[in-house]
Amino acid sequence: MKNEIDWTFFSAAGVMGALIGLGQLLHAQEVLTWRIVLGRAMVSAGLAATAPVILIWFPQLPQTAEFAIAALLASLGTSGLQILVTKLIGRMG
Repeated sequence: MKNEIDWTFFSAAGVMGALIGLGQLLHAQEVLTWRIVLGRAMVSAGLAATAPVILIWFPQLPQTAEFAIAALLASLGTSGLQILVTKLIGRMG
């Protein structure tokens, strides 16, 4: 089994994540600066690009499902993921 990076998926997931982050900013009521816009795009893109980690547990997962997970991660953002992980840890403990 080769451990090669699928640059096409990585790039597409990153762009999709950045667009989701920017879309969320367009919906927000806060005053936007270039720093906020660029930061949100970078964080959302980074979160979306981590979606292939799921392949560790589900190696035969279709790429469509990977994109769905990438979109979910980008939509949740760091705050949403923190809440989700906190709730999951609370159920386990």
